[in-house]
Amino acid sequence: METNLLLALKQFQHNVEVNPDCLRNLIGEKLLEEQFSMVADTLLFGGFLLINRRFEIYAHSIEFYFHVEKSANQEFVHDPVMFHRNKLDDADYRTVNTPYLKIGSFYLHKFGLDITFEKEGEYRASILIKTFNVVDRNEQSNKANLNRDKRMASSYIYDYLQFMEPDNDTLKSAIQMEWLPELQILPSFCSVAASRININKFVIDNNGNQTSIKSPEKDTRPWRYYRKEPYHLLTNLLKARRV
Repeated sequence: METNLLLALKQFQHNVEVNPDCLRNLIGEKLLEEQFSMVADTLLFGGFLLINRRFEIYAHSIEFYFHVEKSANQEFVHDPVMFHRNKLDDADYRTVNTPYLKIGSFYLHKFGLDITFEKEGEYRASILIKTFNVVDRNEQSNKANLNRDKRMASSYIYDYLQFMEPDNDTLKSAIQMEWLPELQILPSFCSVAASRININKFVIDNNGNQTSIKSPEKDTRPWRYYRKEPYHLLTNLLKARRV
C-alpha cells in the first residue's frame, strides 16, 4: 500500500507533467512553490521516518532542490547546488551517466538525507531533511519531550543510522529506514517565505547561460519549509498514536 508521502510525491510529478510551465524560469518557480507546499505539508505533519525500528525522526524543517536538465539556458529552472545531477560545465551540461533515482528513494550524502522525486530525462528533484527531532522507542522518558532541548541538524541523522549499542562495537548489518504515516491532527503552519540556508546563486554569462561560478549573491527562492508552532506541540501526534 502506498504511503501518504509517496502519493504526495506522485501527485507532484503528475501536476508538473500536466503543466510543463513548472519547468520554466520565473513563472515556473512560482508554480513549483505551490507544489512544494503540498508535499511539505505531508512531510512535516503527516508522519515520521523510522530508522532501525527504533528511532522516530520528525522533520522540523526541509529544503527542496529542483533542477531541470534540458539546457543551461535560463529559460528553465536551474538549481546547480543540488546533488545527484548531471555535471554543469562553464559552457554547457555534460552527461556523466548519473542514474535517476526511483521516486521516494532515500539518498544519503555528506550533508544528510534526501528524499527524491525526480523524473528521468526531465529533472532532478529532492528534499533535504534540514532539522529534525528524535524519539527513541527504547527510552520511554523521551516520548514526552522529543529531545525538546536539542533540535538536530541534517548531518546528525548519521548518528541514528550508524547507532551502536553501548555493549556492541559492531554496526547493524543493514540499515532499515521507512516512512510511517500518521493522522494529521495539527494545523499546517508551513512557511513558504524562507530561503534555503547558505545557498548562493550562480553567475549567468553574457549569453544567458548558467555557469558553474558561484555568485556572492544569496539564492532567495523560498524553498525551505518549517513548522511555525512550538515544536513541543508535536507530542499531540504521539498521544494520538497511542490511543
